[in-house]
Amino acid sequence: MEIIRVPISKPSITILPIGDIQYGPDAVDVGLLKLYIAWGVEHDAYYIGMGDYIDFASPSNRQALAGAALYDSARNELDFRAVELVDDLSSLLAATNGRWLGMVEGHHYWTFANGKTSDQMLAEKLGSPFLGTMAGIELMLPTDSIDIVFHHGSGGGMTPGWAFNKLNVMRTIYSADIYLMGHTHRRGVIAVDNLVSLKGKLLSMTQWLVLTGSFLRGYYQGSSFAGRPQGTYVEQRMLPPVALGGIVIQIDITQPSPISVTVGP
Repeated sequence: MEIIRVPISKPSITILPIGDIQYGPDAVDVGLLKLYIAWGVEHDAYYIGMGDYIDFASPSNRQALAGAALYDSARNELDFRAVELVDDLSSLLAATNGRWLGMVEGHHYWTFANGKTSDQMLAEKLGSPFLGTMAGIELMLPTDSIDIVFHHGSGGGMTPGWAFNKLNVMRTIYSADIYLMGHTHRRGVIAVDNLVSLKGKLLSMTQWLVLTGSFLRGYYQGSSFAGRPQGTYVEQRMLPPVALGGIVIQIDITQPSPISVTVGP
């Protein structure tokens, strides 16, 4: 687990987590992603990367290809396609360059011959620290600090309750103010309180559990494969549709309640 400290000169900051784009298929709602990015640019936001940036390739795909004894030419073609997707996505996210607090890896990525992954390549292109699997960021604001812990997520479940239960596990691993998780493609937020004792006084500490959303449509009219009508893997598995979009985190240490997390924009 990587932990970094980020100095913030102002008392307030806006953060947009971005993940589960799975860029590549027609199912990606590029228009919605552009609106989300444009809102962030307008509001001078920072960004956190939640994994699954491109749709290439899943863990089982990587395992199968690793055992396929591919010729170098075939491997080069796969490398070329992965680079192409990263280049296209980095161009789409160009306005966010240099505004990333950090990125973690997801499940969908490609590993090149030199060991570097497509997630690392995207982080480099966008000027972001690459922080591996799970990470913590201490935002060092002028008179206070806010701790954020984030992980792409793992496992499977169909209900909002399952998603928040999985996210809640992170509270047992590391103490923070805000916990972020992707993977489920859901977006939502729950505030929970812990009681702590400080110099004989009982205080309440609010912790925010945040599901960071997705930009990949599970169901859409006109979905096809190889020239025939065919649904996405969400449709094939009869998984529930989710509301697409992202989350807005606003921190202002001058306010009595310094953290606000909302669905949107």
